[in-house]
Amino acid sequence: MLEQLGATLRGKDLSLFGYRDDIPTILLYQGVSKAVLAAAMIGYRQLAGLLLWNLGRPAFTSGDLPYLMRSWQGWLLILLGIGALVIYTVFDINALILISERILHREKLQMFITLKKAFGRLRHFKSLPGALVIGYVSLLAPLVGTTFGISLTANFVIPEFITSVIDAHIISKIAYRAFLAVLVVVGLIHLFTFHYAILGDMDVRAAMKKARRTMRSHWKDFFARYLTFLGFGLLLGAGLVVVGYALPVLILRVLPVGRFAYHVGIIFFTVLLVVVMAVFGLLFLTFSMMKLTHLHESYATDEPPSYAAGAGRRRHVVLPGAICAALIVVLLVGLGTADDFDTNYPAVGDVAVIAHRGGGTLAHENTIRSLEAAIEKNATASEIDAQRTADGHYIINHDADFKRCCGVQRAPETMTLAEVRELRVADAQNPLAEKTGVATLEEMLDAAKGRIKLYIELKGRTADHQMVEDIHRMMVERDMLDECMLISLDYALVDHIETTHPEVETGYLCYFSFGGIEGLNCDVLLLEAETATASNVMKIHAAGKKVDVWTVNTVSAMTEFMTSDVDGIITDEVAQTGVVRQLLTERSDEARVLRRILQLAR
Repeated sequence: MLEQLGATLRGKDLSLFGYRDDIPTILLYQGVSKAVLAAAMIGYRQLAGLLLWNLGRPAFTSGDLPYLMRSWQGWLLILLGIGALVIYTVFDINALILISERILHREKLQMFITLKKAFGRLRHFKSLPGALVIGYVSLLAPLVGTTFGISLTANFVIPEFITSVIDAHIISKIAYRAFLAVLVVVGLIHLFTFHYAILGDMDVRAAMKKARRTMRSHWKDFFARYLTFLGFGLLLGAGLVVVGYALPVLILRVLPVGRFAYHVGIIFFTVLLVVVMAVFGLLFLTFSMMKLTHLHESYATDEPPSYAAGAGRRRHVVLPGAICAALIVVLLVGLGTADDFDTNYPAVGDVAVIAHRGGGTLAHENTIRSLEAAIEKNATASEIDAQRTADGHYIINHDADFKRCCGVQRAPETMTLAEVRELRVADAQNPLAEKTGVATLEEMLDAAKGRIKLYIELKGRTADHQMVEDIHRMMVERDMLDECMLISLDYALVDHIETTHPEVETGYLCYFSFGGIEGLNCDVLLLEAETATASNVMKIHAAGKKVDVWTVNTVSAMTEFMTSDVDGIITDEVAQTGVVRQLLTERSDEARVLRRILQLAR
């Protein structure tokens, strides 16, 4: 019966099972294309590195954006980035559609000719609609979790510190969710745009029009057939997890094996699971495109498309050898890392907890009360925000004005210290709590001395060289150079501190980066969560610097980074970190291995 599924199939009854013998061909294309793209990215990074070197900067980070926009090197970097998006679109979408068509019709795969044709079809995208379509699949599609996009930006997300602000207000939260819903609808309506442009050789505007008409006429049939396909794909993926991981691990638990053998076993099956699911993901992407291509052909013609019968089982000489080699490598990973299991797969890392804005949600933000609360909860450090008043004093406040915390819409630099002293800070988590006063930096330093480390962010429009000198003097007077770190979003200011006061520990805050971030002139890199990848952390540590991650507020994020190699997490939820740490110490060995392998594969 299974062989009958691979026989001559027509129209909507097409089964992709009949194309199982094409899996090596599919993997060959995916492997070659990923290798070519990786090589292209190496060249791109080298060229971008030369441009950054010409600018006198080791890396391009969030703080450099205004500066780069004023230089020709910056604009060239942007053009290079756009070029990378276009190249990935050719390989991940254009060529994949052409390959899907050839596989469906049992035509010989000619990779060079296919890629040449895929690049040639770019002429249809040299317009504003074409740019919008590429922008959608590159930057917007990942936000809604669709697989119809490019691998370069597959993990692109809105940073957590931005989404937390959006979610803090019901109107902005609803508006953002509505925006995502609109993106989904727009994407579905124009789903076949690339197929019409690539296979139909149409310009993008005409292709979009045809795609809209197609979906309008066939949306019920499309959802019924494509969702069925996705459902089978999910079931198959779940089956692989159960058969390839869950059952073997369950058997290992009941077998009378020693600790070392047990650890080798769970490491072997965990790494094998990650490899198998990675291959499955590549195959699923291709078969998804084949399904979409088949549906496009079904809707684009009056007659249902006819596909030739399967070519029969073919012998693949290389595939068995590759599988055996992969199994040997996976086994060696288990044998090589199981001996020192607790070091290689720690239950929880030695990760410092830094309370955000004084004490996070423990008390009134950026106040003495919040600092005391952080100390009470055994936080390693407290991050605070320093700004200068009109008469040269330093107070602690995060925002550009006092509207949110004190109800007064005036900026610190427009007020005297006496005026600031009259303000009262409310507790955002407990509106009924008694209000407290705005703290000065001197008060924070005195309260923290000998009890907790301070991360002092030089904040706002008054963050300048004068602020650096004034705060440095305060630290020296209190003998607190070893108990404070000066941090900023302004790399030039951090570089100035590191150059003029090398004895002061410095930290640079950034929420995205490109290039040799480890070469930045500072002691600590404070990275936004999405930038704190395992590879970035490894490079930064190799350069002798530390890595802290901000802002880590969810249980999943705490679990991710408290079991990683980062040095610290900045969080609003200080109390919750203790609960998470306790839960992590009680995890099973299987959970520890799975978490670690996934982190390294990230």
